[in-house]
Amino acid sequence: MEFKFKNTCIQNARHLTELARATAGKKIALIGILPVVIIIAGIVIIIKEGFGVTAGLFLIAAFTVITVMISAPRRVANETSKRNCKQYGQDVSVTLTFLEEEVKAHNHQRNVDATIPYEEIAKIIETRSLYLLVLKRGMALMVQKDGFTFGKTEDFLPFIREKTGVK
Repeated sequence: MEFKFKNTCIQNARHLTELARATAGKKIALIGILPVVIIIAGIVIIIKEGFGVTAGLFLIAAFTVITVMISAPRRVANETSKRNCKQYGQDVSVTLTFLEEEVKAHNHQRNVDATIPYEEIAKIIETRSLYLLVLKRGMALMVQKDGFTFGKTEDFLPFIREKTGVK
């Protein structure tokens, strides 16, 4: 079996943060409405009653919700990275081998292999340092842009789009 690309991704806190932010999708959008509603309620109170304690509390609540929303992906990623380092003594690394009809994944810390047909890839997301191949079952494969040991980074996106039919 001849492979087209080979990539090893180190699942460190930075990459896990990119994954979390990029795949949060509709959940974050729905939660993102909450601070807007709180801010509008605060503005209405300011207009009706002037700037008082109630309006101030609404604005503090909105600021708190926004802060938590922004920091949540990084916090979860850091916790996952720390847990992996504690369990394995290092960040998890996964090597993906892109063959003609499928992707072979090898988790080095668990010494586990998996085969993923290209048809299982439902979405491709590009972040600053990763290509995320989101599977139909909701999981995502992380392809580190600077992690190619075979094949060129600039040739990967056209290749994976052709294999998956995903634009």
